[in-house]
Amino acid sequence: MPTHGQDLTVLSLTQLAQLTRRKRETIRRRLDGFAPVRTNGRGRYYDSAGALEMIFVAETIDLSRERARLARAQAQAQELKNQETEGRLLDFDDVVQTWSMQITAAKSKLRAIPKTLVSRSALPKRYVRVVLRRIDEALAELGGDGVPPQRKRRVPARSATGVRS
Repeated sequence: MPTHGQDLTVLSLTQLAQLTRRKRETIRRRLDGFAPVRTNGRGRYYDSAGALEMIFVAETIDLSRERARLARAQAQAQELKNQETEGRLLDFDDVVQTWSMQITAAKSKLRAIPKTLVSRSALPKRYVRVVLRRIDEALAELGGDGVPPQRKRRVPARSATGVRS
């Protein structure tokens, strides 16, 4: 014996919103790309089973794609662990600390050159500041501050006749 109720095989956006208790905009957004079964001048009608599945399962998950992504991430993590145990991968903080110590030692040795020259050779003490300044300029340039040291423009000396040579 047939029943005389409402046909729920095809539903409009309004009917889907009432049935699911969701906003029309949410329904419209989730059904984007889902083709209506029929349209008339007033609205679109969707297959109820497919539309309800699209509404309640907002984002379908491709299981094989997710498994492949997980496998790639696990393989990368294992590769990092292997490199670390084999000694091919170094801790960042250890590398920074070692290089900082090496650079500091090199700077100290370079800055000691002028004093060593004074004590071991006939270099007058007044030249120590000039040599030390040149070493500091070279170290600053190597330090990567991005600005090379400025050269002072040399003006040619004047001769006794007043003509620049």
